Amino acid sequence: MKKLLLAFCLVSLTRLSFASNDDSTSVFKPSLFINGGLSYNFYNQSVLDAKTNPYIDIEYAVSPTLSPVFHYSRINGYTTNAFFPRIVRYSLSSQQIPVDTLYNINETEKLRMNCYTLKMKFALSKSYKNYAYISPQMGFVFAHSSLSRKGDDMYSEFKSMETYFSYGCDFGTDHKLSSDGKLRLCTGIGILIGNNENKDDYIYTSKLDTRLIIYNVSIGLKYLLYSAN
Repeated sequence: MKKLLLAFCLVSLTRLSFASNDDSTSVFKPSLFINGGLSYNFYNQSVLDAKTNPYIDIEYAVSPTLSPVFHYSRINGYTTNAFFPRIVRYSLSSQQIPVDTLYNINETEKLRMNCYTLKMKFALSKSYKNYAYISPQMGFVFAHSSLSRKGDDMYSEFKSMETYFSYGCDFGTDHKLSSDGKLRLCTGIGILIGNNENKDDYIYTSKLDTRLIIYNVSIGLKYLLYSAN
């Protein structure tokens, strides 16, 4: 039901963006905007749950139809906890001799992802009041993971950072909220694909596969920071 409601809202806003409200007679000025909001993400991997995460965009409109955008978002991938009453450590020899026994072990594993992308935002309609846009993007996803174990007589922690080269595309709408045009509403849907060719399974790494796909639905407010004279 939530997905249908989100789709209906986005379709309605898109129809509004393509409606006849041409304000091409206004004089365009290059402008710098900041856009902050929330995105609801879906993933191709079962270890990641669909969650709401914050994002921020820095957009510089260089023409009525083109705006380079620097995008940052933080994704809380997962946090898992486990308790082991006893863990027996064995030797690395072929005889597998027990060498140590640990008791009351609490294990915590975390994953956080930082996404940095550069987008090229192209307006699909003439009006600067309300318009639809498409924006191809390229960038990087840095996945930071950690695994810690704490027991009666021990503490250990493992960390890793994996880099995914990412590319994708967004489609959305941009709407004027204030009469002076300084405050705007942005909505969008998008896909981001990340590839990691250097994942090493012989050391500690996250539970992510080498191919990561993120689908998102986003909404945010955009504010004018600077406009050229």
